[in-house]
Amino acid sequence: MFFSLFLTALSRLFIDESTRGILRASVLAGAALLVEGRYAAGFAGGWGRWRAARAAGKGVLHGVLALQPVEVFGLQRHVLGLLTGFARWITRRRPPALPEGLAFGYLGKSSYPAAAIVLALCLIVELPVGYLLMKAFGMPAAKLAAVHDALLVLTIWIFVLGLGDRYWLRAGAHVLDARALHLRLGTRVTGALPLSLIDRAIPLARRTARQPAASPGQALTISPLDAPNLRLMVAAGALTGLRVRGAPVASGVTALDLRVDDPAGLLAALAARGVPVA
Repeated sequence: MFFSLFLTALSRLFIDESTRGILRASVLAGAALLVEGRYAAGFAGGWGRWRAARAAGKGVLHGVLALQPVEVFGLQRHVLGLLTGFARWITRRRPPALPEGLAFGYLGKSSYPAAAIVLALCLIVELPVGYLLMKAFGMPAAKLAAVHDALLVLTIWIFVLGLGDRYWLRAGAHVLDARALHLRLGTRVTGALPLSLIDRAIPLARRTARQPAASPGQALTISPLDAPNLRLMVAAGALTGLRVRGAPVASGVTALDLRVDDPAGLLAALAARGVPVA
């Protein structure tokens, strides 16, 4: 955000008023065309999603929203989940119980808590710095107040979603039972992976943890922030029960890269249930 403000303020020194108007209109028109194009492409299958929602007993509003592209509808559900997490955190409500089985956490050795604190401090510091920067470059008082208010609202929004994400991550864990591995990375990744669909489990050393399974798009990283330390290989199209930020997993994903506090324990538990371990 700081660099965006800096570049925006700096551009005022080199771009005249007429050019600024053309540039602003071009950017807005381009953004609108991109959104409209994505919506047009995503409406394919919308009628099928509507009928599936109605058959499942969902409300009319759910059915209407399901007409949107799946990733857009999924993102809306994800954001709603984060807002719910924030509300539950404010009211000190206990999180829902995890499934029965062996629970494997992922925050015990993670840098996520420290990174969240650093991000919060950066957001707080950037507000007055951004205000002073825009004022120094001669932005009119009316525009300065409007931009500052917008940034304040955006900062509060990020804090709310961040606290909701933190609530669900602290309450979550991956749970292994006799038939499936239930993945619960907050509201980011949810669903059950049947053990019969896992081809093999592979430990990941630090130096190889960031390597994709074969090519970009075939590996899904399931980690709060840190590099994964365990890989589960699956057949293409086997992850129909998983959702990433509210949307179904892409059919081309053939590897799940997990970060858990006890990778050796999870590997041993998977091996005890008949999953091949490399």
